[in-house]
Amino acid sequence: MCAAVRKDKSTQRLRLHRGELCAHVYWDGGISEVLLSPGLSLVFGRGRDCDVPLDDPSVSRAHARLNTGPPLTITDLGSANGTLVEGIAVPRRGTVPLRFGALVELGDAILVVRAPDGSDGGQGATLSERAVPNREELLGVAQRLARSDLSISVHGEPGAGKRHFSEQVHAHSSRASKPFVYLSCAAASEKALARELFGSAAGFPRTNSAAYPGALQQAKGGTLYLDRITTLPKRLQDKLARCLELREVRPLGARAARRINARIIVASEEPLADAVARGQLQTALHRRIANVTVQIPPLRHRLPELPQLVQEALEAVASELSRRPPTLRADVLALLFDHGYPENFRELLQLLRASLLASDEMEIGLEGLPASVRNTLVGKHARRGALKHELEELSRARILGALRDCGGNQTKAAQALGISRRTLVARLDDFAIPRPRKKPQSRG
Repeated sequence: MCAAVRKDKSTQRLRLHRGELCAHVYWDGGISEVLLSPGLSLVFGRGRDCDVPLDDPSVSRAHARLNTGPPLTITDLGSANGTLVEGIAVPRRGTVPLRFGALVELGDAILVVRAPDGSDGGQGATLSERAVPNREELLGVAQRLARSDLSISVHGEPGAGKRHFSEQVHAHSSRASKPFVYLSCAAASEKALARELFGSAAGFPRTNSAAYPGALQQAKGGTLYLDRITTLPKRLQDKLARCLELREVRPLGARAARRINARIIVASEEPLADAVARGQLQTALHRRIANVTVQIPPLRHRLPELPQLVQEALEAVASELSRRPPTLRADVLALLFDHGYPENFRELLQLLRASLLASDEMEIGLEGLPASVRNTLVGKHARRGALKHELEELSRARILGALRDCGGNQTKAAQALGISRRTLVARLDDFAIPRPRKKPQSRG
């Protein structure tokens, strides 16, 4: 074979080698790691004569061909259940370019090609550099990722929904009945964080201390969500990378290591590659926690979805308060559209929770909002309205001045303003400015 393939049907450890081009393939009950080099052509399929055989009934005998190029491409070989790249179907027997880090579906199997460390191979942006644009696509990505045990890095602004997305991945996975364990890497001192993450043996650090299972053991069979991963101290980063490589953890003060079986999802405010470049995140850990990276866009970039998101948030808050979910009056919803949401969904939930606590009505209007919420929303709306009015007045004054300076000639006025004549005419209509009449020419 022209590539080194390691298979492990018991889902035991994988080893990533620094500087190598590598493909991970996951299917129900099995994993393959394929070490690649440029110029290869590998067939993936259920047939034993394939370069990378996948023992999964959803995969065709000869399903797809991976060409390492450059450029990197994937070709569907007439598969019965299709080949998808980031959720988009590859034409039957068609070939499409492939980005490093992109999620490829071969039936129900998952393929991801990792670039050598510090290189994108000239392939350009990976999945990690594309914000998933809306709720439906986010859910689709979560469902596709749920079918594998790929480690996931999720980044986005505070409150954008990184944890919610990760919970969706867990809820749609075969691990859904097992724990989803949350741990913030910035929540404690290094000593306390080491115990929270790795656990401790009985008698450590005091003789009367009981054994404590750390997060890696608490998430057995489930998912471990590590928030603010870039704040993890360097010594703990090294130890965590080793644990993930060996799939075992040695609790503090313990003599023997214990097997771990947890899917790892990490969250940060920025792409992990940026933290690696600054030396804030160890390369060895990065390789093991970012098989696929997803960017969650901020709420202000998802305003077309706001009515649906507001209703879902109202239902969630109402459930917390054990009451029926109300609706918002149109004037309140209009103010919510005008809000900047610096804290994203967290801020939206806080606003709605305060509104529900202040009103028992089934339809919440402005008068039903707490004074602090009402003043925040109305004040921002008024300031934006005033600014818009000022800009309109300034634009109107510039147009009138240009027309005056050009003797009413619209073509010359448009040139002086740096816009087309058609745009000038449209703005005259917008500002209700009468169009200047041409002066009749005198006859000599």
